[in-house]
Amino acid sequence: MSVSKDKVQSNLSMVTTEGVAGPESMGAHFSLAYRKRSSLFADGWCYVSARSALFAVLDACRPALLHVPNFICPVVFESCEAARIPVRRYRMNSAHCAEFPSLRDGEKIIVPNYFGLGEEMVSQSVAEFGADRVIVDSAQGFFLPDQNCLATLYSPRKFLPVADGGLVKTELSLRIDLPDEKASL
Repeated sequence: MSVSKDKVQSNLSMVTTEGVAGPESMGAHFSLAYRKRSSLFADGWCYVSARSALFAVLDACRPALLHVPNFICPVVFESCEAARIPVRRYRMNSAHCAEFPSLRDGEKIIVPNYFGLGEEMVSQSVAEFGADRVIVDSAQGFFLPDQNCLATLYSPRKFLPVADGGLVKTELSLRIDLPDEKASL
């Protein structure tokens, strides 16, 4: 059964109350679909998942070794394995602050910005290693601004009503593969 736009608009006006600005007050994620706005990441790279976004970054920059914190989502390691990038873990202390390793030529590091609480840690890593060696994991901070670094990764499904997705802000030229229509068969 299809519902006309007028019928939906009529039903939306029935739920508004005095002093409320309209459908954006309905709660949940309805306001995202209702409002017309440009993409939050119009100049970013969009992928089907955060792991495929990380894979694209690793495939483009080809580090000799990637330093990964010991407290991070396990799919990071799947992306590294798929890209055939060796990994070395580094410690995060009980306050979730990094105990940064030393990096050799060709090595890169992933620095997590947990819920935006790692801004100082991100700044410290960029100052210590250089922007071209730092990948910021902002999977837990979707609305955080991108960092002055090699790449900033986002995972919208933790914040928006989407099944999955991965977004990357970077100056790298990343590869985007066309969807394989037979992949889901």
